[in-house]
Amino acid sequence: MGTLFDPQYPPKNRVATVRSPLDLEIEDAQRKHSFDPNGLVLAVFQNQLELGPAVQASDLSGAPGYLYRAEDVEIALTIEEIRRLVLRALTPEEYFKLRTRYGVFFEIHDDFYDSLSGAACQPKA
Repeated sequence: MGTLFDPQYPPKNRVATVRSPLDLEIEDAQRKHSFDPNGLVLAVFQNQLELGPAVQASDLSGAPGYLYRAEDVEIALTIEEIRRLVLRALTPEEYFKLRTRYGVFFEIHDDFYDSLSGAACQPKA
């Protein structure tokens, strides 16, 4: 099993309030949407992740995005970037951008992404 702490990429730019691993949230300009990890995967798979207007620019692309919150990370992502994060299918460029900005966190730890290439190891189809 992989590790969540990588001394080369320690946690940074984290929020003070730590959420339960079973408590995920996506915020749009109108409201906060709560999910458990399986519920969010299901919503993504069924194309039922319906969000209102974007709230701020994506940390990855600069396009209009939403705030994705999990444990101690708060990341601005577009709906498509959220889909790729949830499905463990980020591009290597996206993986490296998130790791550089936030260090290693659960969604991008070494069980899911190769730390050298940034390739997804377990993408969900």
